[in-house]
Amino acid sequence: MTQDEIIVMAEEAGMEEAVDGLFYATSDSLQRFAALVEAKEREACATACDAIYHQFIGPAFGEVRHGVAACSAAIRGSGKP
Repeated sequence: MTQDEIIVMAEEAGMEEAVDGLFYATSDSLQRFAALVEAKEREACATACDAIYHQFIGPAFGEVRHGVAACSAAIRGSGKP
């Protein structure tokens, strides 16, 4: 994640910028921020699985294709209650 992405997520979570790039946060805004970071990292991992499949494996390998799809689906689904 870039610094700009982190700042956007902090603002989206309800944190307010204080001084020198620091943010004021409440317990609730920290929880929202953590959930946003977790979701972004989870999606990055799932996207990496998909990229590995498309770059190195291809559609000819059925079982491997299923395994990679199951992996990325599990990563994406892990954040759901």
